Amino acid sequence: MKGRDLSEKLRATDARAFFQQAAAKDPGFALAQVGLANSSGTAKEFFDAVGRATALADKASEPERLLICALDAGAKGEPARQKDCLTKLAAACPDDERAHNQMGFFHFGRQDYAAAVAEYRKATAINPAFSQPYNQMGYAYRFLGEYQEAERAFQKYIELIPNDPNPYDSYAEPLMKMGRFEESIKSYEKALSVDPNFVASYFGIGNDRVFMGQPAEARKTYAKLLRVARNDGEKLLAHFWTAMSYVHEGKTDEAVAELQKNAAIDQAGKDVVALAGTIGQMGNILLEAGRVDELRGRIALAEKSYAAAADELDQANQQDPRVLYLTAVALQGKGDLLAAKQAGVKAADFNGLSNSYGYVREKAKAMLKTTKVN
Repeated sequence: MKGRDLSEKLRATDARAFFQQAAAKDPGFALAQVGLANSSGTAKEFFDAVGRATALADKASEPERLLICALDAGAKGEPARQKDCLTKLAAACPDDERAHNQMGFFHFGRQDYAAAVAEYRKATAINPAFSQPYNQMGYAYRFLGEYQEAERAFQKYIELIPNDPNPYDSYAEPLMKMGRFEESIKSYEKALSVDPNFVASYFGIGNDRVFMGQPAEARKTYAKLLRVARNDGEKLLAHFWTAMSYVHEGKTDEAVAELQKNAAIDQAGKDVVALAGTIGQMGNILLEAGRVDELRGRIALAEKSYAAAADELDQANQQDPRVLYLTAVALQGKGDLLAAKQAGVKAADFNGLSNSYGYVREKAKAMLKTTKVN
């Protein structure tokens, strides 16, 4: 119950510890696994918990099975099955505010915000003190462009749980949307004064700073988040938003380098789903920057199509030491060791002003030591 309360207040990391205790006390308790899924920090944690919840569903009550069914369907991208499970749940538990709240979440996720508001209003009519629907209702009204209604919903949310950080964090978002950046920052700072570990407020402040034309200040905020991060999920967020601040400045190399830090975290955690997403984000950044040749070269390298990679990279920016290093890797894989060494020397001894030189200089030097040419 403590875990559920914290989760509903969007304090997922705090909630997770209680769900872990519940699962340890009763390994057959399916809803503990649902809680672990909803408080997960990484994709791997999420899918592992969904799998465990699904395996335990037969031991749960019918409403619990329907809740697990909806979770599993959502995880698998099956909206029709998810809606069917939640519709049956609401019918089985018509006087349960959380059943209607879940139905509201479904409509919200499908961007049917009017239908979401209707379900949230049912939940609050059943239990006016249930805080979470007011939060989501505020977002739904915001996305409908009804900012006054959104503001009222968030203010009611603050009234219900004034000693929690999320109401102030949520209220900061419509302020940001309306361009009231300084007010938004103050609301985020209020959230952090309540809970210095409330991670969403750090990247909220950072985004306000970016929109105010202060990307360096934004990165200072993301650095604070990295220092207080309690798990891989929070670290991933810090690096992601730092990367996005560079994207806003058009600094492609710095953005990709920041996401490479996320890739390292994904690889260390053996989280292949998250790693795929991170690599996709890098691809999007390179694509938007017009770095298609480098992008194609990276894809070919990942596929170990070394000849194709070398051809693509040959068309990329030859004044970029990262391109030179990747070319050397491709040529080495292709078996053209002499050309690989020549490209490696160019990368290692680039010795010029370049945003990407620092990423590859030592790698290129290490590669040259192991590249033997007869």
